[in-house]
Amino acid sequence: MVFTDAKTQMILAILYFAYQIFAFFILGSNVTRFCSARRIQSIATALIIGYFIYYTLFECVALPMKIRGNSLYELAVTWSVVVGGVLIISVLLNEDYLKDSFRLLKQGVCSDKRFFGAFAVLILINFVLMVSLTAETMGVQDDSYYIADATTSLFTNTIQQYDYYSGQRITQHAAMYFIPMYPVHGAVVGKLLHLHPIIENKWCSVLSVLILSQLSYYLLAQKLLKGKKKKSLQLLYLMTFFHINYVLWGKASGTFFYYRLSEGKGILSNLIIPALILFFWEANESREKARWCALESVILGSVSICMSSLFLLPVAYAGLMAGAALKEKSLKKSPIFLMLLTPSLCALVVYQMMLRGMIVILVQ
Repeated sequence: MVFTDAKTQMILAILYFAYQIFAFFILGSNVTRFCSARRIQSIATALIIGYFIYYTLFECVALPMKIRGNSLYELAVTWSVVVGGVLIISVLLNEDYLKDSFRLLKQGVCSDKRFFGAFAVLILINFVLMVSLTAETMGVQDDSYYIADATTSLFTNTIQQYDYYSGQRITQHAAMYFIPMYPVHGAVVGKLLHLHPIIENKWCSVLSVLILSQLSYYLLAQKLLKGKKKKSLQLLYLMTFFHINYVLWGKASGTFFYYRLSEGKGILSNLIIPALILFFWEANESREKARWCALESVILGSVSICMSSLFLLPVAYAGLMAGAALKEKSLKKSPIFLMLLTPSLCALVVYQMMLRGMIVILVQ
C-alpha cells in the first residue's frame, strides 16, 4: 500500500470530508422528509440522523463479510456499490425535499450571515485546537485501536484478522471490539482513496463529529431556550470556554472532547448521548413516526460505532424513560421505547455470550 504525497493527501481529505457531509445529509433526508417541520433546523437534524444511518448501513455490510473472512478489497468494492446505490436512490426519491432544503439553507445564510459566521468561527476555534493537540498526543490514547487496527487491515488486505501489536494472524475473533465496525471504515477509505488512516481519523472524522456534536448541542439549546437562536449560540460558546478550561486542568470532559473526539468514547459522550436525548425528547412529544425513526437510528448507529454504547446507552435510555414516565405519570409509551432499544440489548447479549465462551467465531 503506497500513500500519496502530503499535498494530495490534503486534497483527498477535503474531498472525503465533503463526501461525508453530503452522504449524511442525503441519508438523513430519508427520515426528515416525513417530519412536519420544514425549517432550516431540519437540515441539521438530517445531518445527525444521516451519520448514524451511514454507519449502521456500513455495519450491515461489513460485519457479515468480516465473519465470512472476505478481503478488505472485496469489502471496499461492495461498500462502494451499496452506498452509491443507496445515495442515488435517496436523491431520486427526495429530489423535491432536497431542493427545498437547499433553498431554505441559502435563504437562512443570506438573511442571518452573522449567526452562521459566528457558528463557523466556533467550529474553527475548536478544530484548530483539536488538530494542534493531536500532534502532541498522537499514540498515547487509543490510537493502537483506531489507527493501528485500520492500518493493519489495510496493509494485510483483511478485515481485522491480524493482531496489530504482534502482526500475527489471530485464530478467533475476540469479544472486545468484535461488533463495532467503525475502525474498519477507515481501512476501507484508505483502500479506496489511498487516504492515510491518521488523516481520515484525526482530521476528517474529528471535523465531521465536531460539527454534528455542535449541531446536536445547538438543537438541544433551541428546545431549552424556546427557539432563541442568539442565546443558543451563546451557550455553545460558553460550553467551548469550559471545555478549554477542562483541557488545561486535565478534566475528563475536555480531554475526551479535544483529544479523543474521533474515538468511540468521544463520539459516545459528545454526539451519541446528546443525539439520544434530543431525539428521545422529540419522539416523546410527537406522534410522528419519523421522530421514532430518528431515535432508532441513534440506537442502531451507536452499536456500530462504540462498544461502550452497549453499556452506557441503555443506562442513559432508562433514565430518559423514567423521566418521561414521571412527567406524564404514565407507562403508556414504555413498551414502544423498550422495543426501540432491542437491537442494543441483543448486541449486549451477544457480547456477553462471546465473553463467556458460549459463542466462538473463528477467523476464516
